[in-house]
This record gives sequence, structure tokens and C-alpha cells, in this order.
Amino acid sequence: MIRTALADDAASIAHLSTAIGYPNSAEDILPILLRILDDKAHVVLVFEVSGSVVGWVHAAEQLNLESGPRCEILGLAVDPDSRRLGIGSQLVHAAEMWAKRQGFPRIGVKSNATRLESHPFYKQVGFVHVKTQHVYRKSLDAYGDRER
Repeated sequence: MIRTALADDAASIAHLSTAIGYPNSAEDILPILLRILDDKAHVVLVFEVSGSVVGWVHAAEQLNLESGPRCEILGLAVDPDSRRLGIGSQLVHAAEMWAKRQGFPRIGVKSNATRLESHPFYKQVGFVHVKTQHVYRKSLDAYGDRER
């Protein structure tokens, strides 16, 4: 069953996030999840089997000046023991249906180049590879004392 995530799902979401290489605890996830659940431009859906969450997808509006609005899948995780059962495909489809109801003209997803197993998955569910990019990040902690 696919349903909208609840605050009570934080531990399961954290466990699945850790399984895909993003170590988190329920305490890490809960405040972020609550903010996301309160934001109508985002959706988090979970796949539940016999009372256990075995997958989740997070999708949200992306509004760019140069390319306009679209929906972006920001995260997708399926329990390693539940992969290849169609759960990821169903979660992506549910995110697509949410995006259509929101009126988005298209949906996108970014997949880390090192996640080789996800590239054929996204092609299989209808996504087309359109570009390769480099991602840069910078910590803003260094500005803390100078800004005061």
C-alpha cells in the first residue's frame, strides 16, 4: 500500500536512508520530515507491507528561472530485501500522479553517477538521460563568526 508519510514513519525512513548510504536516525529525520509534510510543494510517500515501511519517495516542486516549473524526485529508497519487486516503480508512479495533480508539466530525477543500479531503473520507468553535471558544495559554517 502506498500512502502519505506520517511523523511516525521517521524511524523507518531513517533506516531506509541509511541502507542507501545516507546514515540518519529518527531524531535526525523527524524535524525535517515534519517541515516537508507541512509544505504543500513537497510530498513524501511510503510503501507499506504488513505494517512495515519498505520504501519511500520524496518529490517536490522545482521552480527555475531558465526552465520553469517541474516536479523533481529528491529521494527514493527501497529496502534491499524488497528490491526488484516493483516497489520503486510504484513509488515513482505515485510521485508522477501527485505531480500531475499539482499541474507540473514534467518530472525529473538526479541520480549519482556512482549509483550504477539506479540508472537502468530510471530508464526502465520512462526517464530519459538528458545531461551529466558536476555538483559543488560549500560549507557555510566558516562564515558564522564573521557575519556577526
